[in-house]
Amino acid sequence: MARRGLGRLGGFCARHPAAVIAVWLLVLVSALAGRHLAAPTFSDQVSLPGTASHTGADLLAASMPEAGRPGGKVVFHTDFCRTSLTSPRP
Repeated sequence: MARRGLGRLGGFCARHPAAVIAVWLLVLVSALAGRHLAAPTFSDQVSLPGTASHTGADLLAASMPEAGRPGGKVVFHTDFCRTSLTSPRP
């Protein structure tokens, strides 16, 4: 039975590991270079004047400025963790 598709690809990758790693590194470098060329910085500043959400944000900023600031807290919980993630290690 002839090998098809992923079997052939896997066989090639197994026979040529250096070439596969080189191609992945080239893809990674190209992606990072493209990201810097397309959008060198990220921004979360969005303005949609005339919308209900913009009006609400303006009202919130005028009445309670501290409530209009972006922020959040992420809490992780597990039954398997015996020490706090923020406590110093022994």
